[in-house]
Amino acid sequence: MLGVEKFVKRLAVALTALLMLPVAASAEEILVPLDEAVVFSFDEDIATVAVGNPAIAGVSIHDGRVVLVAGRTFGTTNVVALNSQGKPIGNKRIRVTSVGGWSNLTLVKGDQNDIISFTCAPRCERAIVPGDSDVLEPEGTKVQTQNDKRAKSAADASQ
Repeated sequence: MLGVEKFVKRLAVALTALLMLPVAASAEEILVPLDEAVVFSFDEDIATVAVGNPAIAGVSIHDGRVVLVAGRTFGTTNVVALNSQGKPIGNKRIRVTSVGGWSNLTLVKGDQNDIISFTCAPRCERAIVPGDSDVLEPEGTKVQTQNDKRAKSAADASQ
């Protein structure tokens, strides 16, 4: 039994030492709910922002240091900010997610890859998500399809 106590003490000391080691800084990730906007800021005044994939998120400068990010479709991209001299002042990872931690289910059916999305919290219900097929689309969602086309046009134009 004495050997087990000695082992546990050594393990505790080793774990404490491990926890005290410096942790490598990871890129800051900003979570943006789908079809919502998030505000964040940089440490310096921004002259230009660019988003890696404008189909995933839309980005605009609100004022000198504040940026607005709107989630367009699920995925991960980044936002790069430049100062007035063109030097990078920040690079933040953006992840567009579902709202409120709900689970998402994507059904791909048939040979034509018909895509139908559901949000589950606690039961699954049809969710209209950009990129989904028009199959089984509920009445009144034509506006969403038009929004999808406008978002795609905007993303194509900015590239």
